[in-house]
Amino acid sequence: MDTKEFQNIAGIRGGCSVAIDNVNEDIYLGGSDGIYKYNMMTKLADFYKEAGKNIWALFFRRNLFYISYPDQKLHIEIDGKFAVVKEFESFEVDQFHVTTDSEDIYFANKTGFYKYDNARLKVNVINDVITVRQIAEDNDGDLYICTNLGIFVDLKHEGFKKVLDLKNIYSITFDKDNNVIISDEKRIIKLIHTMTGCPGKDNSHW
Repeated sequence: MDTKEFQNIAGIRGGCSVAIDNVNEDIYLGGSDGIYKYNMMTKLADFYKEAGKNIWALFFRRNLFYISYPDQKLHIEIDGKFAVVKEFESFEVDQFHVTTDSEDIYFANKTGFYKYDNARLKVNVINDVITVRQIAEDNDGDLYICTNLGIFVDLKHEGFKKVLDLKNIYSITFDKDNNVIISDEKRIIKLIHTMTGCPGKDNSHW
C-alpha cells in the first residue's frame, strides 16, 4: 500500500478471493479449481486443498471457511478436512463474517443481509432490500458492510447507519492506520479520515 507496487501471482487460475491467518502468517487464495497458499519465498501460489472446487469466497477466524460456487454453500476446515457447515446447509451464502470480539455471525445472499443467533439457532433478518458485496471489520472491531446503496457501519444498539453514499463500490478493507480502502470497477481508493470535516460541516469525514 505504501509503495503502490503490485504484481500478478502466478500459479492460480481464476483467483477471486483472499483470506489471511494473521497468527501463522498464512495467506489463502481461492481459485476456480481449489484453494492455494501464497508462498512468500517463491511469490507463487502453491496448491493447498479442495481440488476441482470453484471457490467463491474465503474467510478465516480460527478456522478456514470457503464458499463454493455455484451452489453457494459454506464449508469449514476441521482437522485438515473441509465439510459443509451444518447450521447453513439450507442457506445459500454469498458473504460470511464472524466478528472478532463477540463472535456474532453475519451472512448475506441474494435475498438480504442476516445475523445468525448461535444461542437460539435462529436466523434474524437485518435488511432484505440491500445487496451486500462485502462484510469487514476495522481495526477497532467496528463492523462495516459494503452494499449496492453505499457503506454502512454497525452502531451496535442503534443498528446500521450509512456512512458513505457511493453505489459503484464492490469491496472494503482497512489499512494499519484504520483508513478505509475501497474499490470500484477500475480503481483501489484510500479514504483518509479527518476530524475537520467538509466545508460548512462540523462532523468528521473520510
